[in-house]
Amino acid sequence: MIGDSGSWNYEKAIDFLKEPAFAAVRLGIYEVVNEVLKAYIGLVSFTEELGYHMLSWAVLFRQEKAFNLVYQVCHPMVRGQLTMGKNVGGDTILHIATVLAPSSEIPRCSIADAARVAMVQGMLYFYDLLSYQKFYVILTFVLKITELIRLTSNFLVSQQRKSLIDMEPNASRDLQMKDLQKIFQEVQIELKKKKIIERNVDVARYLPLYRAIREKKWKRVEDFVANNPEALHDDITETGENIFHFLGQFNEAIGLVNKFLIKVPPESLERTNIEGVTALATAALSGNTEAAKAFVNKNKKLLSMNKNDLSKKDIKKFLSNKNNPPSRKDMEKFVKEKLECNGERTFLPVHAAAYCSRKETVEYLISETAKVVDLTQDSGGLLLKILINSNLFGTALDLLEQYPQLASNEGNRYWNIFFEIMVTKPQIYESGSRLGFWRSFIYRCIPLQEEKNPYPLPKRVGGDIEIQTDRFQCCSAESKPSRFLQATFGKLIHKANIMLWKPIMLLAPKSIRKIHDQKLTHKQTLAIVRKMIGDSGSWNYEKAIDFLKEPAFTAVSLGIYEVVNEILMAYIGLVSFTNELGYHMLSLAVKHRQEKVFNLLYEVCHPMVRDQLTMGKNIGGDTILHIAAVLAPSSEIPGAALQMQHELQWFKVIIYIYIDRYSNFHIKTTMEECFHQSLQRKHNLYRKTPREEFTKTHSGLVEKGEKWMKDTATSCSVVAALIITIVFTAAFTVPGGTDSHGRPNFLHELSFKIFAISVALALFSSTASVQMFLGILTSRYAEDDFLFSLPKQLIIGLITLFFSIASMMVAFAATFCIVISYPWRWVTFLIASLGAVPVTLFAWMQFPLLVDIFISTYGAGIYKPIKTKDVYM
Repeated sequence: MIGDSGSWNYEKAIDFLKEPAFAAVRLGIYEVVNEVLKAYIGLVSFTEELGYHMLSWAVLFRQEKAFNLVYQVCHPMVRGQLTMGKNVGGDTILHIATVLAPSSEIPRCSIADAARVAMVQGMLYFYDLLSYQKFYVILTFVLKITELIRLTSNFLVSQQRKSLIDMEPNASRDLQMKDLQKIFQEVQIELKKKKIIERNVDVARYLPLYRAIREKKWKRVEDFVANNPEALHDDITETGENIFHFLGQFNEAIGLVNKFLIKVPPESLERTNIEGVTALATAALSGNTEAAKAFVNKNKKLLSMNKNDLSKKDIKKFLSNKNNPPSRKDMEKFVKEKLECNGERTFLPVHAAAYCSRKETVEYLISETAKVVDLTQDSGGLLLKILINSNLFGTALDLLEQYPQLASNEGNRYWNIFFEIMVTKPQIYESGSRLGFWRSFIYRCIPLQEEKNPYPLPKRVGGDIEIQTDRFQCCSAESKPSRFLQATFGKLIHKANIMLWKPIMLLAPKSIRKIHDQKLTHKQTLAIVRKMIGDSGSWNYEKAIDFLKEPAFTAVSLGIYEVVNEILMAYIGLVSFTNELGYHMLSLAVKHRQEKVFNLLYEVCHPMVRDQLTMGKNIGGDTILHIAAVLAPSSEIPGAALQMQHELQWFKVIIYIYIDRYSNFHIKTTMEECFHQSLQRKHNLYRKTPREEFTKTHSGLVEKGEKWMKDTATSCSVVAALIITIVFTAAFTVPGGTDSHGRPNFLHELSFKIFAISVALALFSSTASVQMFLGILTSRYAEDDFLFSLPKQLIIGLITLFFSIASMMVAFAATFCIVISYPWRWVTFLIASLGAVPVTLFAWMQFPLLVDIFISTYGAGIYKPIKTKDVYM
């Protein structure tokens, strides 16, 4: 029915194949989708009236095979447009992946089990698509799953209706923007259709060539071009791609690229497809550096050829220039002018490579583009934005060092965007990395190697361009061991330290190299922040309000200690700024439970400012103690009991700060207690004291903590009781028997002595463990019990339980050595050694929990005063 692929064109595909293709994708009919795409590959970019394309339909209905097929056959540029585009509801493909998809393939089970299966299924698609989108939509995913599990759809609907009633006047402009974006998509499709008709490509003739390239049959490609030389100049697909658009995607085709470039003039490489994409841009998107070199060497103009598009800024500017709502005719005219104009956009091939995180290709294209394009203008600003967004921080830092104007906030419309990206990625800083003990130790010790760039940026000196030889130096490791060596033994030992680490890094596993790259990223991002903030003397009140206030508040909320530190170095007065809800930086740190940031802010404040912050109220009448009393959800603390303990610690710390404020004036203890009581009686606008607020918001957490404690204590007490039974029986069942006088036959053997001691220790420790767990089971479970009493009992119970298990296994090994005859000593040793397995398993499973509880209970605590010399590092 479909027939030969050469018989299909744009109009026929729209009329006959579009709807069947979409239906086949929704139903997951892989074979039909495959045949339809063979007939007309351009269907992958078609959309229906709701703005869904084939890839988004596959994601929405969780059709895995169809999704993989459509994604693989897409051209890289088309693939980028599909994954980043939005439907009429403003949803990207990643938003679609976060929506729960009804599935008949999920087995019938309870609601909770079905929710878990559906959540896992959604997470698989979510993480598959995460590499194509920004990280901030994780919040959308979490909210969707929380909606599923907690069944709060009615509440969300009511809140949505309320927000629609309270909609601001600017909502009409938002609707106009959505209309304009929809019209943009429609006009774009019309222009594409017009260009396809104008080009009139003989698709059937070049179909064998296209298939040979996609199948990587390079000999067939070369033979086809030898028999059809015009294939080097003509478009070979209906969407306007020529042979170089496709060959530039494959590293293996570099030989053909060089051979074919000899036969074409430089101007032939300037041909674009209907999207305005050149062959160099395609090679940049694919990360084919060698092909990019060949194209640039053939025609330098390719470096400055841009791609037009319609940005949100263009739409806002258009709407702001109209006093009355623009008509559809005005919108269509505006969109056509934008799409047909040349030279007004700044999206160059180097931007395409940076957009796809092609590091080597980006470095090469930057070095070449800097010779023909002024990167101090919008092109450089857009490039720096994309580099930071793509996590290419080393390249971004090189660009800032060469063009410091890009880091200036004077007349730089991209500065706020740069800094907003830098303060919304806590994972790119050391404070946002959750490293364990050993990983942290390696992180501190490992020195950073000098970063080598094979394509150094051209350096401008007096208007001339020279090759830059100075590279980014971060090899003088800033870790404490390296600083100690540097200060004590000098540069010689430090160089020896780096030379020692070089072979280790070559032989080290990926996990060690990942730690090195992580540390390098942290140093580079901090250097970028310092360059963007600049000298502290350049900031005043007005500039701090305009540029630093919002990033500072965001950094405090996310706990990015390094950024907060640098911002305070630039302008310390930010500590007293408040947002629209009356929150200052200190109260935000308390609200989001950011310990390091809280300590930093509290210590750097002037005493008078500190008093104002701690005693002030927000617009809801909440003091900082009310804020500490509100439950803050946290995914970093394991277990409800530990989270409750953490919440109590925060509450007590704020009370301590209040009391410490007056104890500095030598007020007596009785006066401190009186102040404590008066503080607890302060009300907010809802007539709630801090303690009442704490009890109300933490009631559910107390119940969960009680359940977790009782479940843990019950399980452990059962094990301890079994151990008591076993060792008590073993104590009166002497291995090896007794003589006529009732004395053990092996009384003087070392194994018997070990048996007797270990049985006694196991009995005593297991009995103590049972007592601790019984104390937990019979506790009142008051709020303050979670602070010290319950964690202490759990620590003692787990330690004694571990000790009883270890002693019992030692007793078993000793008994085995006594009973088994001497010729079997090697078997005895082997079986006795296996007794260490259950002890090791118990330690492996319970030791992390024990460490967390111990550190949380007996550690340094939340409030750790910072020395003045350590504040600004």
